[in-house]
Amino acid sequence: MNYLTTEWSEDLLPNYHKYLTFLKKVYRHEFRKNGFQRISTPLFEKKDFLSQSKAFGKFIIDNIDIDIRQKPYIGIMRAYLNGNLFENIKPLYFYFMETYLTNFNGKIKEKLLIGTEIIGEDDPILDAIQIYINYETLNKIGLKDKFKIKINSTGIEKEKLKFKEELINFYDNKRNILTEESKKLVDTNPILILRSENEDEKILNENAPKLAQKFLKKESKAHYQKFKEYLDLLKVPFIEDNYLVCEDENQTKSIWKFENEKGETIAFGNRHNKIAKNLGELKEIPATGFWLDTKKIINLMIENKIEIKNKDEIDLFFVQLGDEAKKIVLPISIEARKA
Repeated sequence: MNYLTTEWSEDLLPNYHKYLTFLKKVYRHEFRKNGFQRISTPLFEKKDFLSQSKAFGKFIIDNIDIDIRQKPYIGIMRAYLNGNLFENIKPLYFYFMETYLTNFNGKIKEKLLIGTEIIGEDDPILDAIQIYINYETLNKIGLKDKFKIKINSTGIEKEKLKFKEELINFYDNKRNILTEESKKLVDTNPILILRSENEDEKILNENAPKLAQKFLKKESKAHYQKFKEYLDLLKVPFIEDNYLVCEDENQTKSIWKFENEKGETIAFGNRHNKIAKNLGELKEIPATGFWLDTKKIINLMIENKIEIKNKDEIDLFFVQLGDEAKKIVLPISIEARKA
């Protein structure tokens, strides 16, 4: 009998957990030695709060006033504000290892994410440090040269608005080339067309306006330049990607992702300074963070035949035949486990 699970979730069997436990242990060690402290937020959040965050568009649960968390930094910022952590010396370094769900175009996916969040400073060195930690950790676990890092800057709100106007003008008389989905985005969120995987749109996008090259003003341009300089200083290889954008309205300045050789995103990070103000605070609170998709990392390890030592291997095995034998073997086996 094959009992069905939901199409967006799956069981994690022991062999998979061998890799997952290893990943958690390695990243926990790296985070803690770099001054990060663990934080956990509730699985459920109020829909009013999530809507106010402007971090995503579609809920997962209908007909009730709560929903399942989708993005780590939203709950972490709420915990930061509710817990009066802003009274502490800044910046504050957090790490998380939690399950999240995403709803993209009606397709729900369950993901176990590992990542960090730094709150309290707008310094691009904090963006670079997070990239460095993930870069070094992936190298240490045997994935050196199995991924590439792409970066970009989306500036601040007024720069993005000007860029959006230019994109609307650019795409407006080219609608006949666009897919039906992209046609809808022209007047609502044309920035997302830059992420298109359609071949015709990829060619079209080569001539589209470039945000980082043309629209960044002095402060944002300096932030992006320092971001790149810190990565160079840390000897982290990166590719500037003009098409790397984010649908999240909280996105500001730095944005980056780690891609495997298939072009799939295995880790993603960005600065989201607007989140606190969108939640109702009077001023922006600088915040930056990243997450990695544990499933994609584990699949990458398996594909590259990276072996993980199994600490659960059995060294001694008792065979018991009959009830009397079980009574004799039981205390012996318990003592053996203590050895």
